[in-house]
Amino acid sequence: VGSRLPNLGVLGKAEYLSLEFTHSWMSALPLQWIDGSILLWATTGVVSRL
Repeated sequence: VGSRLPNLGVLGKAEYLSLEFTHSWMSALPLQWIDGSILLWATTGVVSRL
C-alpha cells in the first residue's frame, strides 16, 4: 500500500478487520439466536410428543 505511511496502513487495516469482524459477528448473532430458538422449540415439541 502507501510506502510513505506504513504504520497508518497497518493500523488502518487492523482497525478495518476488527470493525469487519465485529459487524459480521453482530449481524450473525440475531440469526444464530433465531436458529437456536427454532431448534429449541422443535426439539422440545418433538420431546413433548414422545
